[in-house]
Amino acid sequence: MGVRSDVAICMKARVVEHLAPEIRKFLDEWRFSERERVKEGDDAGTLFYTSDVKWYNDSYPDIIAFYRYMEGSHAEDDYLIIEACPEFPDTTGGNAGCWEDNPWNLHKEVSVSLNWDCAS
Repeated sequence: MGVRSDVAICMKARVVEHLAPEIRKFLDEWRFSERERVKEGDDAGTLFYTSDVKWYNDSYPDIIAFYRYMEGSHAEDDYLIIEACPEFPDTTGGNAGCWEDNPWNLHKEVSVSLNWDCAS
């Protein structure tokens, strides 16, 4: 079983255009799909998304290599990686990059509430 997460990655167009073949293969193997693309302007880029994956960014060698590639090959403000894990909603360990003003406003939102119906 294991802990499952949803992961989104947004990359500026210049990052996507220069992705190494092994990184493109990694995205395919982890079932990242291209969800949206902005084609023009300073915000040109692509949003990739995958769900229900064991995203152990500190123990799976291919994920570790992906983070190292992104951090070593691209400016930090040219991409953003966000991991959303229901079992550990406050964790930020899988997050990287800082393209905070991305056109999709990609961010993680955590919400907890208690609800009930009262019989009067």
